[in-house]
Amino acid sequence: MKKIAFTTLCVILSTWAIAQDVMVVKYTNGNSRLEEVSEISEISFTTAGEVEDNTPNDISRGLVAYYTFDKRNARDNQGEYHGFENSGSYILDTPNETGYALNLKQGEFISIGSAPLDGRTNYSISMWVKDFGSGPLLITKKDKNYTTPSVVVTEDVKFRFYTGYANYYNAFSADMSNYQSGKWTMVTIVCEPTGGYKEVKSTLYINGRKVDSGISGTINASGGTAMAIGGEASMKIDNVRLYNVTLSDDDVADIYNREKEKARLTITPQELFFDKKTSQLSFTVKNQTLNPMRFSVSDNLGILRMKPTEGYISPKGEQEVTISIDDRDHIDKFQKGYVSVLAEGAKNTIEIQIAKGKDVPESDIEVKRGLAAYYPFDNGDAKDAMPYEYDGTLNGGGFVDKTPNGEGKALLLKKGETMEIGSAPLDGKTNYSVSMWIKDFGAGSLLITKKDKNYTAPSVVVTEDVKFRFYTGYANYYNAFSADMSNYQSGKWTMVTIVCEPTGGYKEVKSTLYINGRKVDSGISGTTNASGGTAMIIGGDSPMKIDNIRLYSTTLTDNEVAEIYASETEKDE
Repeated sequence: MKKIAFTTLCVILSTWAIAQDVMVVKYTNGNSRLEEVSEISEISFTTAGEVEDNTPNDISRGLVAYYTFDKRNARDNQGEYHGFENSGSYILDTPNETGYALNLKQGEFISIGSAPLDGRTNYSISMWVKDFGSGPLLITKKDKNYTTPSVVVTEDVKFRFYTGYANYYNAFSADMSNYQSGKWTMVTIVCEPTGGYKEVKSTLYINGRKVDSGISGTINASGGTAMAIGGEASMKIDNVRLYNVTLSDDDVADIYNREKEKARLTITPQELFFDKKTSQLSFTVKNQTLNPMRFSVSDNLGILRMKPTEGYISPKGEQEVTISIDDRDHIDKFQKGYVSVLAEGAKNTIEIQIAKGKDVPESDIEVKRGLAAYYPFDNGDAKDAMPYEYDGTLNGGGFVDKTPNGEGKALLLKKGETMEIGSAPLDGKTNYSVSMWIKDFGAGSLLITKKDKNYTAPSVVVTEDVKFRFYTGYANYYNAFSADMSNYQSGKWTMVTIVCEPTGGYKEVKSTLYINGRKVDSGISGTTNASGGTAMIIGGDSPMKIDNIRLYSTTLTDNEVAEIYASETEKDE
């Protein structure tokens, strides 16, 4: 109900109550109840100003023509300004992942036999474009001239908006090269007379936000006999809207928010319970969209530590967030609250319950948290000990009884022998860790994730000068750790652990090297913040002994790395 309607209702009801002196509904601060009243002073109404009007903007106001392409044709969904395809095809790649979009190659276009905005003085154009080159996106034609409105991309990838015949236009300064390929971009241009003689002001919006405006001294009415979409350059285009009004800033933002790809998230689990023996838990946020998604995490309890608190999630990727209790000594009663996950306008919550009690000793840390795959080799095979069954296949290799803790077996690989895992257990993860014990190793790859012929993340390589190189992306993206490993190269078992997490900067990754449970070096690599690949390979370049390979889909803490080391070292008799 709108504000004006509610106010009118209050006046009518008040007048009726005075005249009738009967039972009425008394409405106070949002609560209603039946009461018998005889005087108008006893009736309390919420004023119009206290009632929030949540009605969204009417984005169909002034909409003259609308081309959605969802039915795989160029028909006008608003009126009768139907288009005709001169080639072109329809694709499922759309701004909001629903329906169809139009794919035009060079020379292909849609023609509209008349000009929907002919004679208008206030008008607006909105469209989504992707993979566009220089040339006209939409033109209004009369004879052989561009007329108003026409939208053209120049050779230096800027927009030119025609407000009259071919010599009258506004040249916007915004550099569009960052939007030219690989992403959907909503372009909106609104036009209105300034009040000066035949002066026209046009404003450019990109993805719902105003970026530039200008004034052109020419006719202030659109004109033309026909319209065309595309023609000179290839492009993908969707949701072309033609308005006979000047859209407001809020109108443009509303169109963008309704049509952009929804920030769809999957969060598991949605409830977390800290009992007296639990000090750390985690949840996973999955990006269900085809675009990178920025997220942030917060809570309403004030006693939690979360890691990470913000960052990016790759398309269809996952991000694990760990939650620790900051100070359990001060929890003297059962606590209940929530953690909020915000991502591009979407808000999700995880319910948090905490039993009262003191901090759990460090020795109780669960080192299986986020463990995606684990190869202990104790049964004389390369099977994954976790239930996800990322089993390895040996190409040569054997087993030895000398292990880090003196129990079970370890894997022995000669030069050229490998263990291959057919899929990548950490594919799509943004936070991950790799831990392994090695002995008698040389220069070359210890563990690599492969896609085609490239190393991808995560991959661990020993350089010729016996230092570790950790790949955080494709072959050119890695962190080179400075620690000299020659002292650990032969005669002793050494536990190597590398943890990786986004920094919060766009696609930046921080990786940290631990030797025998202690942090020794860290670095930042500017590359993708999600692991990826189609297979994993252990060994191959040089002989080595290897044991207890652990792959985690989370960023291990300092205490957890130390706990793994303590649990796997040889026990004193």
